[in-house]
Amino acid sequence: FARAAATVLALTGFHQLQHDGGPVVIADEVVRPAMVLVTVLALQLCLPLAAAIRRRAPRGILVDAGALLLVQLAGSASLAQAGSADWQGTSAAGLVALGAAASGYLLRRETGAVWLAPFYIGALLAFSDGDLLRVELILGIFAVYATLMVVAEPQRAGKGWYFVAARVVTAGLALVLSYDITASPTVVSVTFALVLAAQHTVRWVMRSRLADIPFQQAAVWITLAGQALLPLAYVTRQGGVGLLAQDVDGGRWVVLLEL
Repeated sequence: FARAAATVLALTGFHQLQHDGGPVVIADEVVRPAMVLVTVLALQLCLPLAAAIRRRAPRGILVDAGALLLVQLAGSASLAQAGSADWQGTSAAGLVALGAAASGYLLRRETGAVWLAPFYIGALLAFSDGDLLRVELILGIFAVYATLMVVAEPQRAGKGWYFVAARVVTAGLALVLSYDITASPTVVSVTFALVLAAQHTVRWVMRSRLADIPFQQAAVWITLAGQALLPLAYVTRQGGVGLLAQDVDGGRWVVLLEL
């Protein structure tokens, strides 16, 4: 009740500030009440997470954190629907992603905490409205989360699934970054090929440490299948055969490199 009252008080104070002094502008953008709500709830989320760190988590702490994250997600979605493509929409999505990742990690002993990260990464990506910076931030946060959980998860099956998730999310992040920087299908295709090759290298270098993680052989075959299909996808993309013949934006060297 006290935290709900503090949230209402913060929003009321912000409304009064706007009424008395006009719109609050930061970085050439008028601050929206939804951004204030997401920020206040992010600060409140620190309380249950701090209790979990001190191992004094009360009963129902996962419900508490989940409720805060759900309201944050609603605030972030409202910013996205309002067309806030600048720092507010990105910051709100980042705060929700950080909160979900931190809750999933610190509350991992709670029943049901395993579903926090998958739910919020899917929801945040759905509300990203195609903003590449926002997508990169979300994928980056959850890539770090999945990597940490590979070490922290006590069960072998859980380690395997987190390891698979880390590989998939990292590959997705590399693809989005390469497209954001170059907007070139050739660069994206080559980047994907290099990421898949790097995953083989990482697995070979860390083979002794990864011995206890399941799904290794399946991951190898999936990676090999991706490498085999990548040249075909590059050639058969829209205009791919024509570009291949004309050696425009790539050409035969891309297919040879991927093979």
